Amino acid sequence: MADTSFQQAVELIESYRAAGCYPDAAYAVFTRDEILFRGACGTANANTWFDFASLTKLFTTTAVLLLAEQGAFALADTLAPLLPQTAEYPVLQQRLGEITLTQLLTHTSGLLPWYPFYTQGGPFYPLLAKVLAENPAQSGMRYSDLNFILLGKLVEQTTGRPLPQALVQLGLSTQQQGPLYFIKGTPVPARLRGPGRIAIGCFGNGVEEKMCADRGLAFGGFRSKWQPVTGQANDGNCWYYFGGVSGHAGLFGPADALVALGRRYLCAQSGLLVQAMQDVGVGRGLGFECDAKYPDGCGHTGFTGTSLWLSPAHGVGMALLTNRLAVPGQTTPPDLTACRTQVHEAVLRAFLAR
Repeated sequence: MADTSFQQAVELIESYRAAGCYPDAAYAVFTRDEILFRGACGTANANTWFDFASLTKLFTTTAVLLLAEQGAFALADTLAPLLPQTAEYPVLQQRLGEITLTQLLTHTSGLLPWYPFYTQGGPFYPLLAKVLAENPAQSGMRYSDLNFILLGKLVEQTTGRPLPQALVQLGLSTQQQGPLYFIKGTPVPARLRGPGRIAIGCFGNGVEEKMCADRGLAFGGFRSKWQPVTGQANDGNCWYYFGGVSGHAGLFGPADALVALGRRYLCAQSGLLVQAMQDVGVGRGLGFECDAKYPDGCGHTGFTGTSLWLSPAHGVGMALLTNRLAVPGQTTPPDLTACRTQVHEAVLRAFLAR
């Protein structure tokens, strides 16, 4: 769709690609009822699917909020009673019995930020009990994958369905538009195979390999840093340990899947979806991040280079999908903070000037 209003944003996206920050990008600017502008560069097109990475957390967030609004639980509830699988582990009963769903959603639970469960193997709950016993609660806001791994388990427990089916049940996923989990050992759908269908997500897990080494943990199953990975979640815990399905990472989709999610929030008039976009005082809403990357609003990023920005005050948002990890041998990915900030600011200026 041709629209010169957003030319500055397009030029910024192209310039960061030319600077080597990512090989491919797809993006869409949208309001509550229309897509104002969409585009792509590199080998991507407007319909190319990307590894959403931690943008998965926003879908998990939305599932939790919808279930809470249906009365399945309250956000003030503590987690342990809602997960009966934790009952036989005293440390889980104690730690998770003190953590509310609000604290999980706002990353104020005190749980450690990350642990490579795939280096240990074995069932999740006894391993989690061991990890939490060895890692005391932390204070303040600590962004943690564990929060959303557990919230994903809560969604499954509450709906009685695996996460992929739970998202469909809650109206957050469709087979055609996505987002979808690509399950380990299951072929990617035929319609998504071929050039331009799914962007290269990464080359191995160079960052996580170093993180494991820094902790003295060994894992022999890392993918090669020299072979492109397509249709497999970059995140190590999601792919190696949970088989491609988790509440913190694993979803794939095109920009339109993020547009659909963003519109849910922009169109919300009251309730938890509105509350979710408001800073609780630690730079976080319910699931959302609130900082300068998201002018007059909020959003979230994904480690692979994806992001969603929403400005409820102006009724506009942007999905920006890139693949910053798609570089052979990479161990230090580029920082996209400036790119995201500048692009979102350019979009907002153009939108307000229309």
